Amino acid sequence: MNARIGIEIGGTKQQIVTGDTEGNIIDRCRFNVNPKDGGPIIRERIAEELPKLIATQKPERIGVGFGGPVDF
Repeated sequence: MNARIGIEIGGTKQQIVTGDTEGNIIDRCRFNVNPKDGGPIIRERIAEELPKLIATQKPERIGVGFGGPVDF
């Protein structure tokens, strides 16, 4: 399969989605985000979930989207 992984980092939620080339969602992990927790918690969640999805879906591409400035 030619899977894609999308990571969305928003002000109130974070999602990691796996999809196919036709735009169908195969799997989704969704987390609430507390802006006061900051970037370390967001990075922690990505570090926990992303390797699992990569191992099972073997994506060709990974994209990241977020609104606003990011300090990493």
